[in-house]
Amino acid sequence: MFAQRFCWFAIFMVQLSTTVIVMIVFGCKIDGNAERSLELSFFLKNLKAGAHRGLSLDAPENTLAAIKFSKALEADLVEVDVSLTADGTAVLMHDETVDRTTNGSGRIASMTDKEVATLNAAAKFRNGTAFGFEKVPSLKEAALLVVELNMKMIIDVKWSDQRTINAIVELYNENPSLYRTAAVSSFHPMVAVAIERLDPMIITGHTWCAGMFSQKSCNDRKRRYDNNMLHYVLVIFERLYIRLLHDVVARYTGADLMLVERQSISKRYVDDMKHNSINVIAWTVNDPLEKEYYSSVLVCPYLTDTMENAKRRNEELSQPAKDTCSVSSCENG
Repeated sequence: MFAQRFCWFAIFMVQLSTTVIVMIVFGCKIDGNAERSLELSFFLKNLKAGAHRGLSLDAPENTLAAIKFSKALEADLVEVDVSLTADGTAVLMHDETVDRTTNGSGRIASMTDKEVATLNAAAKFRNGTAFGFEKVPSLKEAALLVVELNMKMIIDVKWSDQRTINAIVELYNENPSLYRTAAVSSFHPMVAVAIERLDPMIITGHTWCAGMFSQKSCNDRKRRYDNNMLHYVLVIFERLYIRLLHDVVARYTGADLMLVERQSISKRYVDDMKHNSINVIAWTVNDPLEKEYYSSVLVCPYLTDTMENAKRRNEELSQPAKDTCSVSSCENG
């Protein structure tokens, strides 16, 4: 496991170094264009709440059922994760393996399309709602459903594989409406570069969180590695990368969006990003009151695992006030 994680980190380092060297030494800034600005404006219009992994707490994540459910609960957007099968088909899967969410076991990249078709993506979903068999959908199936439901979509690229990039660009070419309704984002900085080199009309973004290298995960602050020296090296690199991401990488890749873990967002951060023509989307915001804060104070769209609590909260706020007496009238009997 250590070797696997260190290998991932080494690959990321190479990608980042390549990105920064190309941008700084050769000065190859990717400029936006007026037509894409119009598409971006449409994409952001009335965007408030997005379904993270297709509402992973309300429905089986990354499934067609989750996309339909998010529409029913009035989500404006759905975020999905894309991975490749052994046959090179882009499918919806968050993890490197299928173990956590399906009745199968093994790496998605090692499975053929025929094997993936037998997996039940709802097999391990438990929240009291009954779901039958839900297949692992292809990215194309998910995109067509999003278009049909008149929603918007963020495609989260987990692995910066050129085949994945090619599959996404081909999907946009086949479905031009995606240019104004879908965006592509990733933790890997080279994804935005690769996407915009092939098709500069596609809206792109960068994803980041504090602790993305030094912690076990964005939500788990425990150390990724026990070795003190390695841990602090990662902490230093992490801070350097986040600084580069905002001051250099985002500017020169021409990215339009910054998808940021909720604990790293402030009013000042959102305003600074807007000043630099970058739009912030927060993840993952599940508390109803916090959602109100993001919408009314930060004026910042967010991704959430559940729309149920937000819907209940909105219903509570829309209810007429109860007929209660004021302090003065109560005192007067």
